[in-house]
Amino acid sequence: PVLPLPTMNLEEHVLDEMEVDKFHVKEALRAILHTILFSRALGKLKPAECVSDVLDLTYARCGVTEMDKQVEEAIENFLQSLAPDNVGPEMSRGTLVLAFFEQRKRYYFGVAKSTENVYWEQWSIPIIVNHRPRLGSDTEVAAMESERQQAETERAVKKRIRKVVLLAAKKTEHIPPINFQAKGPMTFSFEIRNGKRADSGWGWFSRLMKTEPPRFGV
Repeated sequence: PVLPLPTMNLEEHVLDEMEVDKFHVKEALRAILHTILFSRALGKLKPAECVSDVLDLTYARCGVTEMDKQVEEAIENFLQSLAPDNVGPEMSRGTLVLAFFEQRKRYYFGVAKSTENVYWEQWSIPIIVNHRPRLGSDTEVAAMESERQQAETERAVKKRIRKVVLLAAKKTEHIPPINFQAKGPMTFSFEIRNGKRADSGWGWFSRLMKTEPPRFGV
């Protein structure tokens, strides 16, 4: 019989763009990325509550070393890739994209020929990084400005964390089947990369996967 190729709808989320100064951008991205990953983790996790040393906020991590490493490397690569933008002097703009995927085998006449990543959820985090140096900390005006910038960043990050939690809880029908018999932490495969727009790369590929010809099985 002819069996249809399993399809997977790509759920796309684009958070509101936020402006963050260069002193807080790593922690801001760290908090948002880990919130997304934690919202999509299941099974025998040992979550870690992370109290930020830089901002007045707390967020959850999955407690998986490899996942932490992947997040840190992605943030470093993203910041190094930023270039000046016409958004303003001493500012740069970019979008960090996190996408979850499932690996599937491609079949030709009943024989598995290759393995592909089929993306089922994508989160885009647009951000403007302010590279202006801080004013001297020995003045009252400078201290007030520093406090104001930090407070704005904290509000922006907390707002996006709440948005992530809300969207992750609301949209679940597209999540792939789960093996609850698996041992250890159940975390979906994911990639993080620099993306110029929310739909770059994964969006068109997932749509292409939906229109693949049928596979042949026994």
